[in-house]
Amino acid sequence: MKTIVEIVDDWCNLSDHMPVVMLLSLQGPVRDNNTNCGKKVDFKHLRWDKADLSGYYKCSYEHLSHINVPTLLLTCDHIHEHLAKQQIDSFYSDIIYALHCAAASTVPIGKANFFKFWWDQECQALKDESISKHCIWKAAGRPRDGPIAAAIPCVKLNTNTSS
Repeated sequence: MKTIVEIVDDWCNLSDHMPVVMLLSLQGPVRDNNTNCGKKVDFKHLRWDKADLSGYYKCSYEHLSHINVPTLLLTCDHIHEHLAKQQIDSFYSDIIYALHCAAASTVPIGKANFFKFWWDQECQALKDESISKHCIWKAAGRPRDGPIAAAIPCVKLNTNTSS
């Protein structure tokens, strides 16, 4: 079995948490790769920017406080390796399940490709400024010249692809 583990520090991840990617080479039954042929996979992700964080903290505390901590692993000098692995796996699964339950009730889910990955706070600030200037221009009667019209930059994109 071959395992590669990598911590991904990617510019498009705006979180302070870094994802871990694990590539495993496992032996098992051969799967027919044509079973999903032509089907579009619809990935979902948690919208933490729209989450009820205080609700998540309360809910995760409730769920996590009911988990049995395998203190036997800390206090016992000799424990069978299989039992230790089983208790660690169970403890880990319980934590993941508790956090999943807390998120399911407090964090909205969105399609992964719904938002533009490159849209950041600077883009949002420029958009907000543009909307504000447009509203001022519109309220002033949409002047074509003068200081209000000059405050709205006219940007023309070069869409000529023949270069």
